[in-house]
Amino acid sequence: MNRTAMFVIGMAGLAVVAATVAGSPAWAKHNHDAETSRATITVRIYDYAHVSHATLAATERETSRILAQAGVATQWQDCPTSHDAKKDFSGCAAAQPDDYIMSILPNSMADKLGKPGDTFGAADGGESHRAAIFYERISELAGGDTTAVDVLAGRVMAREIGSLLLGTNASSRTGIMKAR
Repeated sequence: MNRTAMFVIGMAGLAVVAATVAGSPAWAKHNHDAETSRATITVRIYDYAHVSHATLAATERETSRILAQAGVATQWQDCPTSHDAKKDFSGCAAAQPDDYIMSILPNSMADKLGKPGDTFGAADGGESHRAAIFYERISELAGGDTTAVDVLAGRVMAREIGSLLLGTNASSRTGIMKAR
């Protein structure tokens, strides 16, 4: 089975994230009354790949849709990728406990992380709530199809945020949370 088919099959297992997140201890940490309310997280986006605004908005919509199925509401905040721009993004300065950092990386930055070329994202699994998606790798997989890029990037982003929400033991043997 080729890499694209395996990735698509993995994406089909997204329901695992929804079911697992809703019943996980990490979920309880963010949502004390999970049955009657939804957790809301803020995702701070650092777009080092310089993705178009339309693509980024579509990616965020797809990620939000997936996380909503697990009872997690998302708020999105664009943050600076250069020191000079920090003054224009004052809301990115003070992190809150339910803030998550998502970096969108080009290949030049993704390659420096030492991840294999068939890896599309990574989460730190620690308390810093940091994850990244490797945009150019996702775009190459989609073969230039803009709609596919939006969907795939959103699903990879949801997977990595799911890893952060679930903690260090987030991987499973099957489905979207499969380690490889």
